[in-house]
Parts: sequence; structure tokens; C-alpha cells
Amino acid sequence: MVRFLFDECISHRIVDELKIMGYDVSSVGSALPRGSKDEDVLGWCHRHDAVLVTKDYKIKRTKQYLPQLRNTGVSIAFIRPPRKGWKYQKEFQWFLGRIDQVEADFQDRSPRYLRYSTSRLAPEQIWPNLDRDS
Repeated sequence: MVRFLFDECISHRIVDELKIMGYDVSSVGSALPRGSKDEDVLGWCHRHDAVLVTKDYKIKRTKQYLPQLRNTGVSIAFIRPPRKGWKYQKEFQWFLGRIDQVEADFQDRSPRYLRYSTSRLAPEQIWPNLDRDS
């Protein structure tokens, strides 16, 4: 079973529901203080062998985290919500319908960075060659 850490940009209610359903999920806010720095979140994921699930593209756009990602091997699932945003119910339905696929995508524990979209069925690979300088 894959362990996930949901960033604070994702409703804690979704995390609570997934936990009740038996998924190994934690959230920033329960495992770490709300407002934790990205470096601390990535460090937690490394120590606990967890995949970070986030809607926050700041990590993707910022190259300062690439060395830490290279060294730790932390995987990230970026979730791209619809352009108009989502209400809680739609967001929960999306996670409920995709969590098994997301878990399967990270099952082998090799570091990867995938972006999931509400408009595509298959995830998109981000940073496929992270082991090389970018």
C-alpha cells in the first residue's frame, strides 16, 4: 500500500474520508503544522516513504527543490483542478474515482512526478529525467 501526504491545498475532509476507506493518507495539518515550508513537507515524505499529493504548482515551477528531490527520491502527484475550480463534492468524487489509479502509478516506489488532470484519463510525466541536470 502506498502512503500519501496530502498538501494543505486539498480539503482535510477528503483525507478523512479516504482514511476511513482504508487508504494510508495523512495531511499537512495533521502530520505537520499547517503552513509548513515545502522543504519540510518534502523531508517528511522522504522520512515516511510517502507520495506528496498537491494542487500547488509552486514546487513544479521552482528549481530550488530539484536537488532535494534528486537526493530524497520523493514522488509527487500534482493534481490539476478544472479552470473554474471545484466544489468539495466534485473534488471528492474525482479523488474517489482516481485514488486506486494514483496508488497503482506509485506502487513500485521509484521516484516519479505525475500530473493528473480532470480532462485526461492518463497522467502526464513531469521531469522524466530528474537525475540529470535541468
